[in-house]
Amino acid sequence: LKCCNHRSSSTQNEACALLYLFMRRNFEFTKGKSIVRSHLQLIKAVSQLIADVGMGGTRFQQSLAIINNFANGDKSMNNTLFPVEVKDLTKRIRTVLMATAQMKE
Repeated sequence: LKCCNHRSSSTQNEACALLYLFMRRNFEFTKGKSIVRSHLQLIKAVSQLIADVGMGGTRFQQSLAIINNFANGDKSMNNTLFPVEVKDLTKRIRTVLMATAQMKE
């Protein structure tokens, strides 16, 4: 997750792809029901990283957009709820980032 905030775009893209694969495999493991498990793990991890290293800048926002693009462009997942769940998750992560930034001010 830290690498999603990396200054190297290739490292950032690879980290996004790995995170996307993690979410997709979780969705497939639950037989297409949801990504609740990875959802909770990611929210917790983002919260910890914000506290530990102050993550959450522009590069991380770009990573969230990349992950959304992966979900929307994955043709084999288009007929499922997966792209909607990924969009919801990234929206919630952005909310955590904005709330943390406001609390720091």
